[in-house]
Amino acid sequence: MNSQTIQKQFSELLNSNIGNNLPLENEDQSIINAYKTEFKTLSEEEKLLGFNNIITSSRRCGFANGGTNQYLLNTDSKNRYRVTIKTNWRSGIQSGSHYRTHIIEAGSKLFLGCTDSGYIPITYYSRFVVGEVKIN
Repeated sequence: MNSQTIQKQFSELLNSNIGNNLPLENEDQSIINAYKTEFKTLSEEEKLLGFNNIITSSRRCGFANGGTNQYLLNTDSKNRYRVTIKTNWRSGIQSGSHYRTHIIEAGSKLFLGCTDSGYIPITYYSRFVVGEVKIN
């Protein structure tokens, strides 16, 4: 096992809520409404490039509260999805990326983790939705 794999496993042990469905808060509903309003203004071609699932950030976390918690938010209240997240990481001069697939229920959110590891050496994370498939 390389050191990054061990750090990833350690981070997931510290953040046991990763991948759990969470109830929507008022702020989440405001984000969903704003996203849907903006999405409607896009051309049909632009809509094809968009996703129904987005990543949001809130609340401080990590080493010296230098990061933010990230969540996967399903803006579609009628359908669940299989969503692929790409995570880029950087720790000192080392960097890399990995992919993880989550199942997210209709109109819900999942905790993805903090944008930094919370321990030294600090590992920084950037997450992106790279794919989604509607599940019937």
